[in-house]
Amino acid sequence: MDYLKTINDSITYIEENITSNLTPEDIAARAGFSKFHYHRIFSAIIKFSVATYIRKRRLSKSVQRLLDSNDKIIDMAFDYGFESSEAFSRSFKKEFGISPRLCRQNNIRVDLFEKIIPNIEGVLDMIPKLVHKEEMYLIGVEGRHIPGDGRLGELWQDLFLKKEDIPNIINPNFIVAYEDYSKDYIENDDGSIEFTHLCAFEVENLEKIPEGMVGKIIPRGEYANFTHNDSAYKCKETFDYIYSTWLPTTNLCVRSFDFYICDYVTYETPDILSPTEIFLPITQ
Repeated sequence: MDYLKTINDSITYIEENITSNLTPEDIAARAGFSKFHYHRIFSAIIKFSVATYIRKRRLSKSVQRLLDSNDKIIDMAFDYGFESSEAFSRSFKKEFGISPRLCRQNNIRVDLFEKIIPNIEGVLDMIPKLVHKEEMYLIGVEGRHIPGDGRLGELWQDLFLKKEDIPNIINPNFIVAYEDYSKDYIENDDGSIEFTHLCAFEVENLEKIPEGMVGKIIPRGEYANFTHNDSAYKCKETFDYIYSTWLPTTNLCVRSFDFYICDYVTYETPDILSPTEIFLPITQ
């Protein structure tokens, strides 16, 4: 699949329909993706979420109308998808540091957020192994998470405290993280995302799941296996590379959600460098 062309087509569609009722869900569906997979690919390549990109482009378009027309601010607010002139003014001031009214009255030129043309940055210096994995069984704790909000660390601590309650752990020294975007995935107005995160151990079966914990089956199939040779706390850098640099150069499609496996001691001690294995489920 040509991911760069897909994202570029989406950018063009956004530009041509900037005053229409654009939603991340509609744009993802138009591109042939689920909204969570599309968010991962779009934000990795463009460096902004779909919602944030649309908002920034609309605000920049509104600056041109403010300075070059006599259109009412309330009309511009509605045209660019804001519920009121107050909501538009708040967003405008947050983006440019000045109110739309003052911008117009004093003919102030601000730095605009221009249309982004997708391209691949960086060098392909991390080549994955293509591997087949049999079905995996996980037992762990699950919780809602916004990257950077601190809840992920609390979730891992909860898992460590309940470790002795989990039966049939295959390797107690390794933990598995699975990000599930299918459960009430939310993209906020500020560009942050909220989703369900599973922290778990691999087990032999799911015959006995302790109270307050959840079981998960990772389906058998083909995976692109990347090795992250740094602190587990820096995995985001490798994930960004996978979705923004590696994946767009392949003809592969992502069929489900990625997961990673890391050393228990490494996660407890971030300064220790130990490989983290990332698995991306793929199809030809």
